[in-house]
Amino acid sequence: MIVDKLSHIYGLPGVYVATMIASTLSTFSSVLNAMVALIWRDFFCRFPVFANSEPIISAVINKVLTLIVGCGFIAMAFVTSKAGSIIQLVLSVGGIIFGSVLGIFVLGMCFPKSNWKGAWCGFTGSVDIFSMVQSLRKLSYSTSLCENMTIYNWTLLKMENPMTNFTDEILFLNNEHSDVNEDLSMEGSLIFLFRSFSMYFFDISYTLYSVIAPLLSIIIGVIVSYLTRDKETHEVPTELLSPIILRFYGKKYLIVK
Repeated sequence: MIVDKLSHIYGLPGVYVATMIASTLSTFSSVLNAMVALIWRDFFCRFPVFANSEPIISAVINKVLTLIVGCGFIAMAFVTSKAGSIIQLVLSVGGIIFGSVLGIFVLGMCFPKSNWKGAWCGFTGSVDIFSMVQSLRKLSYSTSLCENMTIYNWTLLKMENPMTNFTDEILFLNNEHSDVNEDLSMEGSLIFLFRSFSMYFFDISYTLYSVIAPLLSIIIGVIVSYLTRDKETHEVPTELLSPIILRFYGKKYLIVK
């Protein structure tokens, strides 16, 4: 809008574009560095090989991680480029990424028995599913290339219903089309179920990504944590859990301070 309304002022559109690019790069670099630091601290430092490595090697590994995560962000930008407006693009990416991260934090605070496998699968699963929802194109509503499967050879049959003593009228296909009728009924029911599911799943508004992504991340994280749980009970510090959750778990699972 600024370019359209104030384009007559010499140099102002260029300054506006440069300001937008600079602010975007600043925000993107801070988010990228913070995410790489979390990945290094929470995942790589769990292994002695990376935890005891020299600072130079750690710096090189962090740079490689930054490159990989940056390439992932660029790929996600291509995926969400079909969103349309900039506001929709920002809300879509923010809802997918930050919504999944919020789900991981809630998973750790509210479920003491969750593990890192559940957290990782919950985050990646939520991001992958909503990226697929955002990237897939909606089907066209045009019927120009559809085949004409209309069958006009119908017969009206009147049958007396013994339960109500009324005559019911039944419309059915003639005998020469009975096989077509069965195929259409079975295939049509499957297509109807698939279209009903896809209609509601793939038409989710981008404004709901930040609400549904945390829930999906928590659900996947809880399921994976339950399937990959250890036989031994691990103690969890109470300061890492929500005070409300402490009422539902016994003290044998926690370190009470």
